[in-house]
This record gives sequence, structure tokens and C-alpha cells, in this order.
Amino acid sequence: MESESTQLLDQKSLTQRRVKIDREIFSQDRIDDAEYKPEPSLLSSQIKGYFAGLGKNLFPPIDWIPNYKREYVVGDVISGLTVAMIRLPQGLAYGLLAGLAPINGVYLEFFLCIMYSILSTVPQNSTGTFSIIALMTGAAVDKQFPAVSPPNGTDAALFEAELMTEKVKFASALALVVGIIQVLFGLLNLGAVSILLAKPVVAGFTTASAIIVTLAQATHLFGVPVTRFSGFASPLKTIVSIFQGIAGGVNIPACIISVVSIPFLYICKLAAIKYKEKLRGYPIPAELFLVIVTTTICHYLPEENDVIVVGEVPSGLPTPAVPPVGKYLSDFMSDAVSIAVIGYSTNLSLAKIFSSRHGFTWSANQEGFALGIAHIFASFFTCFPGSAALARSSLQESAGGKSQLSSIISATMMLMIILWVGPVFQSLPRSVLSCIVVVNLRSMFLQFFQLPVLWKTSKKDFVIWLSAFFGVILLGVDLGLITGILFLLLSLVRDQTKSAAIHIDSYEMSELYVRVNESEMTKKRIIRFTGPLNFASADALTIPADTATIDMSRVVSYDFVGLTKLAGAMKNLEKISVVGCQQDLRRALNDHEDLKDLQIAFYASLIDADCSTS
Repeated sequence: MESESTQLLDQKSLTQRRVKIDREIFSQDRIDDAEYKPEPSLLSSQIKGYFAGLGKNLFPPIDWIPNYKREYVVGDVISGLTVAMIRLPQGLAYGLLAGLAPINGVYLEFFLCIMYSILSTVPQNSTGTFSIIALMTGAAVDKQFPAVSPPNGTDAALFEAELMTEKVKFASALALVVGIIQVLFGLLNLGAVSILLAKPVVAGFTTASAIIVTLAQATHLFGVPVTRFSGFASPLKTIVSIFQGIAGGVNIPACIISVVSIPFLYICKLAAIKYKEKLRGYPIPAELFLVIVTTTICHYLPEENDVIVVGEVPSGLPTPAVPPVGKYLSDFMSDAVSIAVIGYSTNLSLAKIFSSRHGFTWSANQEGFALGIAHIFASFFTCFPGSAALARSSLQESAGGKSQLSSIISATMMLMIILWVGPVFQSLPRSVLSCIVVVNLRSMFLQFFQLPVLWKTSKKDFVIWLSAFFGVILLGVDLGLITGILFLLLSLVRDQTKSAAIHIDSYEMSELYVRVNESEMTKKRIIRFTGPLNFASADALTIPADTATIDMSRVVSYDFVGLTKLAGAMKNLEKISVVGCQQDLRRALNDHEDLKDLQIAFYASLIDADCSTS
């Protein structure tokens, strides 16, 4: 009741106040002359500025190491050790998701992270495995190496080992090309490509990808053979394959482990969210605990058991080798571009978030260079593509990470595991890794709740979301992403063609002008053009012969076709007042051949034009 009376008093006080303006009429030229115009930056000065800081640009430690503060040490050490706890289980799990051996994911957690942290300008970005990119890598691997049975007379174990070797070479070559593309993104200042991955596109894409990832884990969750399909309607085909596998009999130990592990991990994840403040940002190491416990139990089980485990895990670092890019380039080029764009865009998005929170400066070009060089370096050590991840980076931030030293410590822990601890995990059940993957997709499935909100607020974004989602489900991961981007571009084109010519008139004889019906006009005709003035919207340009004023203050852009159409519509007039016209468009109208006999007056505002003609 009090708020209603306050509103009434405010409204009453507003009606009692008066606005009185007494000034001369302003032309558009006069306003333009008074406006500040910054000096254009010369190319030579840009090049000079770039090379002046070339060392800092290409090797950021030159900048951050001398400025490192002693009080950062404790936070960086704790943060690095904390992130390392989730790197191990996620590396193992996403290596399996990528269609490779689990150890390849652990290699990625070290090699990509150590090189990126040296070259990055974003202290909180924690690179390594990333579920969506692991899925896209797995899809590319499956497309190149479809499931086949060993030829007759061939040792099955030897055949699988040779096949895995080829898969690793393929994924390493993919990582190398992804790195080269991302380096080009950085050097050519192509960070703008990330605008193509608008939130509705990313949300629809990742939600559908989460469904595909979950279906891909069924073979380990139930311990049944499942064919991984790619191409048209692959998730539907996978579902049929899952039911066929279940009908043939499940692996009881795998089912028991899954039934116990998924609720345990999910409850721990919910508890971490609920008690986030009390935990002060530190995680509940449920994944690491589950890996250690199940590995220990399976290690002491009798040799004759039905548990499907990871198997042989080599110790030590892999021997560096040049990936066979020439052999596979034509097979994965489209996948490489998609993965490079997604990885680069993810890093830039996280950089924007953390820089706004902590107030540091960063370079989009350097981020592309850092991520690309890290991929090129990692590809020589049997690694597949990766990226920074929101959950891991947020954990590094909340655990106290202040500099790149945090990531270096985290990567060093992974190196120690690779050198000395790796073989311990050969008794780790594969179903545990699949459970970790599935539970970590929780946030992606929650994106379904965006749809009712989008329907109410922006039906355009609602359609884009669904286009990306069904594109992935029906056409596959790479084509699905392209589908979402195409719908986004179509919506932008549609917006660029939405132009209109409306009638406006003074509101209660004031300086404010509102849209009116043509029959309600009380003074001379005033037409307002809204939107772009280009080849797609030019047909909306109609100027009646009795028009006195054209308001162009809401024309956002124009092209030659739009200019020609406008001049053609104006040439039959004797005189016209034009308001809010861009300087270059105004100059083009003055110089136009068809308008030499037309008296055009350019004014700063509608009230100036109205007063001059009354």
C-alpha cells in the first residue's frame, strides 16, 4: 500500500514539473563538428607496439615471474595439489571416452597443462581433458576405425594392440593439426570466431553431446558389447545396440559397481554444492576415493573374476614421435577445425570470466598461441586434443590459485603419477571411469531447464538451442555444431533484413515523437526508418510526396543498394529535412547525381527539423 501511494506521489510530482528548452536550431554539421574524434591508430604504431612487447607477448613468465608475490605461494601449492586430485580420475575416464587407452588421458593432463601454463596469460585457466572434446575425438576415431572383428587366424590381443596403436597415432595427428589451427587463430587475431558459439548454440550442442557421451558409457556400465555409431541418428542406433547387448546378458560385477558408484558420486557432488561455503571451495575427492578403493579391492580379488579392468598401464613417459599428419589429414580436417574452435572459444570464455573477477589483463591472441603450441607439443607424446574446463578452472580459482604456478604444480603431480604410480591402476574397473564421466555430465543435462525460460524470453534463441541439439542427435557432433551455427547466422541475417518505415508525430506537442497511424497525423508527414538500409531491406523504403522530414537516427548501417534505393525514393521531392543521418551517408546523399536538384537540410534532432519547417 505504501509503495502504491509513493508511486502516485511521484507521478503527481512529475506532472507538476515543467521542462522548458530555449535554444537555437542545431544543424547536423554543427553537432558533428563539436563531437570528439579520436585519432586513428596507424598500422606502423600498432606494429611497433607489438614488437616492443614481443618477449612478454610470446613468453608471459618474463612478465609474471618478476611480479610474483610471496603470499601467493601457499594458495598456489594448495590449489595445484587440489586440482591434481581430480586430474587423475578425469584423465583416465576421458582417455577412455576418446576411444583410446585411459593412460592417454593422463598424458594429456601433464603435457598440455605444463606447456599451456608456461605460455598462458590467464592464471586460473586449467587445461587438460575436456568431456566434449574427448567425445568429438572419440567420434572421429570411431569414424576412422569402425568396430571390426579380428581376421580369422589372427591373435585377438595382438590385433587390438595394433588397432589401438593406429588410433593413438590418428588422435595425435588430430591434436597436432588442432594446435596449428589455434596458433593461426592467435597470430591472425581470429578470436572473433568465438562469437559464432553463442550461448544457445553451446547449450544445445553440449546437452545433445552429453546424451551421446552417456550412451557411449553403456558398454562399461553394463559390461556389454555396444557398437558406437556415427552419422545420421547415431544415438538412436546406439540405443538399439545397448538393448541388444543387455538382452544377450550383462556383466554382473560391472552392474554392481555402477549401481553403487553413480549414487555415491552424485550424492557427493550435491553435498559439495550444498556445503560449498563451509568447504571454502575445496572439493570432496569422491572420484579419487572411488578410484583408490575399487582399484585396491580388484587388485586383491582372485585372478579368475569377471571384473573388466583397465588392463596394462605403462610406466614412464611415452617416447616422442612425429604424428602421421599426412596419412590422416583429409580424414579429420573438418573435425580438427570444429575442435580447434570449441577449445579456443572455451578458453576465451573462461578468460573473460576470471579477468572480470580478478582485474588482470590478458591477451586473446596469446591464448590462441599458448593453447596451439601446447597441443603441438603434446601431440608428440601420444596425446589427443583438450582444453580448459570450467569445473577444473573454477576449482583452481576457489582453492587459492593466484598464478600459473598452480597449474605447474598440478602438472608436476601428474608427472610423478606417470613415472611411478601408473601401473597401479591396471586393476581399476572400467565401469568406475564410466560412472565418473556420467556423473560429471550433470550440469549439461540441467541445461534442459533453459528451454522454458528461452521460450518466454527469446523464441529465436529457443529455436537456435533446439537446432543445435537435434543437429547433434540426427547428424552427429561435428555437423550438429555446424547446424546450430547456421541457424544462428540465419537469425542474424533475418535481423539484418528487418527494416521498416513508420509514421511518427509529436507527443502532445512536445519534443518527444511516437509512432502513430497515418490517419492520426496532425502536422506534416514525418517518416522514421528503422534497422539497416541494405540490399535485403531496401524494398521497405517508400517516401510519399508530401513527406516533410525523414528520421534516420535509427538506421544502423547502409550499403550501396540501400543508398541507391533511398536516393531514388527522394529524387521526386522538392525539399526534405533529414534527421540523425550518419556523416558518411550524409556526404553520399549530398554528392548523389539524382539529388542535385533536391533541397536537403540535415538537422540534429526532430525538434530542430520541426521548428525550422513550422
